[in-house]
Amino acid sequence: MTLREERPDYDLRIWYSQDIAQFRYEQGKWTVWSMNRDNEWSKVVSIQPESDFERQLELVELDQEGVFWVS
Repeated sequence: MTLREERPDYDLRIWYSQDIAQFRYEQGKWTVWSMNRDNEWSKVVSIQPESDFERQLELVELDQEGVFWVS
């Protein structure tokens, strides 16, 4: 499952989208992946596999290591 951010460009009247995170269900647990510099998905080793999907989503939102959100 891929989390994607979409933003409008009001001048061009189009939407831009960017993949933020990917959640994969493996062996009964959710793993979290991020897009690397080569535009390939890489497993986020700092987020341990978890059976609770909402917990994984929360960790992506909090992004304590700056993997997903640029400020």
